[in-house]
Amino acid sequence: MLLVKVDELKLNTANCRLTKLILAHGFFLTNYMQMKKAMYCIIPLLIIITLGCDNMEDNYQHYKSNRIYSPKVIDLTADVGYRTAILEWTNPTGDIAKTIEIEYDDVVIKSIEMIEYYQLTDLELKGYLISVFTVDLHGNRSVPAQVYIFPSGEEGS
Repeated sequence: MLLVKVDELKLNTANCRLTKLILAHGFFLTNYMQMKKAMYCIIPLLIIITLGCDNMEDNYQHYKSNRIYSPKVIDLTADVGYRTAILEWTNPTGDIAKTIEIEYDDVVIKSIEMIEYYQLTDLELKGYLISVFTVDLHGNRSVPAQVYIFPSGEEGS
């Protein structure tokens, strides 16, 4: 009878070890599946970051030189109305900048002096990316100050 109890004890110990092994294996599988799900998100994210940041220098390569640029205008704002937009900005200090150029779509407006506002008229009802540059004595443009506008199509707004 003592032998039977010892065998039952061994069987219970074996079951306990087996249970622990199954629980540990299940825990491992659960963590593995969670890690696998996370990898489905992390790997595409890493690919996007790697490919997206490949040539970030291309954004400013044109301005990276020993060339001295005309200082840019600051605080560019636009007040839109019925097919018009009034652009206002603050000119840079100093005497390097001599004139202003305004550019949108295929239109280039050149001033003969340093103006601080300009009214665009007869605009179509669509979005415009407006760029304002200063130009120095040698014709070098500044980095653009930009604003996006969408003129109103109703009178009185």
